[in-house]
Amino acid sequence: MGAEAEPLEAEAAEVEPVAVEPAAFEPAVAASAGGGQSAVEPAAAVLDVARAGGWETVSLDLSGVEDKAAFMDRCARDLALPDWFGRNWDALADCLADLSWAPPARGRLFVVSHWAAYARTAPRDWRIAQEVLRDTVTHWRASPTPVGVLLDLDPDTAPEDPDPDSQPAPGPGPGPGPGLG
Repeated sequence: MGAEAEPLEAEAAEVEPVAVEPAAFEPAVAASAGGGQSAVEPAAAVLDVARAGGWETVSLDLSGVEDKAAFMDRCARDLALPDWFGRNWDALADCLADLSWAPPARGRLFVVSHWAAYARTAPRDWRIAQEVLRDTVTHWRASPTPVGVLLDLDPDTAPEDPDPDSQPAPGPGPGPGPGLG
């Protein structure tokens, strides 16, 4: 057995907050509430604010993605991953943990849209994808260039909530409990 690796010590970076007035979001939110507008508009407003703060923004559009191979291809395309990306979970994690191939930025924001169909058709792979993204955010959190991930909750494509009427009621079964009879 080899010696255990020393944990990397990262200095906490001072990240200047970007002042955002709530009114900055109103035009995009109002547009998305109107007929015929895309539900991506609120995400577009977030991207604009991130860009104004010097962050690189990337949209990962999972429309039509139903399996791991298509997810990896879409990541390669939308995230502009390097040619050496191996199109597997470890390679994705490696690319996102070492962003030396990416242009310099104050931070990075990935907006994942149209993900619900993939989550339904490949739930195990979607859980792994979320784990890789969560690990990426955690890895870069204390760095001078943090990474954020935003899941766009498009109301037309979001997973359906379970019917609350079909769920068993919490607590004891029907009838009065002990001492209530």
